[in-house]
Amino acid sequence: MTCVSVVAFKTVKGAIVTNKPQIALALLASILISGTANASLIGDTVDANWSFLAALGSAAYQDTAVVGGGIEFTSNVPANSGFFDEADIGDSSIQLTYRLVGIEEDPFQAKRWRFTDLDWVGMTGEIVGVIPDPNNPAGASVFTFGPDSVEIDLPTLGVEEGEPVSWRFDLVTRHVPEPATFALFGLGLAGIGVARRRKRPA
Repeated sequence: MTCVSVVAFKTVKGAIVTNKPQIALALLASILISGTANASLIGDTVDANWSFLAALGSAAYQDTAVVGGGIEFTSNVPANSGFFDEADIGDSSIQLTYRLVGIEEDPFQAKRWRFTDLDWVGMTGEIVGVIPDPNNPAGASVFTFGPDSVEIDLPTLGVEEGEPVSWRFDLVTRHVPEPATFALFGLGLAGIGVARRRKRPA
């Protein structure tokens, strides 16, 4: 995302003079918006595991991965079977997939994925909502979520080889500027105050 600051100008006796308070506000907005736009899960280290819903006390799969441009988590349970569960984490989304390999058709068993340590790179943030894609196949649901974690239930579902089934979930986040950003914001407000005092008539 590209952030654009709009600078206001006014004409005084034929000369172009910048409006300092408006410039300061535009720069502050640019700083805050830029930080939010650059916040992403890409580059973060995430923990993931899943359990069959019939045996939630025991994880059938668990791993840790750095979020990048491809699929971060792939499990083959039972081992050497044709059942592959995949999790692809984007900059602010999670996509889960059932993929069958070497078997014409068979059902995947219902399971619960858990993702933890979802920390945004570029700006501190927390998850405040999870929105399923409206085009998702039926049956999947968000079990729960926290500031840095998400748990998603997937259904028992018959899948054919070559026709994987995927569900996408978008993460709604609230971002908190870093201390350095707050410092810049404070300096900007101070500058606005000085500019206004200078404009007051004696």
